[in-house]
Amino acid sequence: AVLNTDIVTISKNLTNSSYDGSIGKNLTIGENATFNITFTLSRGQYGNLTLTDKLPDGMILDPESIRVNIEKNNFNGTNHNLNYTINVSSDNQSFTILFLTNSTNNATISNIMNNNVTVTYNATLKNITGNTNGKVLTNNATINWTAILKAHSATENVTIVEPFLNVNKTANDTSLNLGDEFSYNITVSHAENSKVNAANIIIT
Repeated sequence: AVLNTDIVTISKNLTNSSYDGSIGKNLTIGENATFNITFTLSRGQYGNLTLTDKLPDGMILDPESIRVNIEKNNFNGTNHNLNYTINVSSDNQSFTILFLTNSTNNATISNIMNNNVTVTYNATLKNITGNTNGKVLTNNATINWTAILKAHSATENVTIVEPFLNVNKTANDTSLNLGDEFSYNITVSHAENSKVNAANIIIT
């Protein structure tokens, strides 16, 4: 007999980002972020075991970056590895992973306790009007299977940070006669409410 259980833990974390200037769980426009989802399965049978991740509107998924790592791949006895299929939404806002053993939709753990599965992927903070300084974006991951009443979920919040810059332009001489040469000095500095370093500044 197979013990049916719902002793499952799931966690989700922002583990890395492409810009050193944003600290902790802060992201700036155009920044690429790496998310890590880990769930642990105890002994039992999980029919139609599915992981779903939904990005907030302000972020977009890189489908090619999705990676799945199964720590102890020995399900339902010897030579029954846990396989999976990945389906990404057409707008790259979400993905679903269906786990199965061989040709069935039942992921059965009969020999190994506490199987850890880790999913990592990258997403980019979009340059849209809704992404403003201080806004918090919530990213949800949910693990589900048949015969349970409630799915197991984990969330990770990120905060948008943006630079705010002051531009000051002055002439080196304001008392000029016809034919005199002069120069302009342009100074760009952070405003008091600026939260992150600015990069790729263009002055025109």
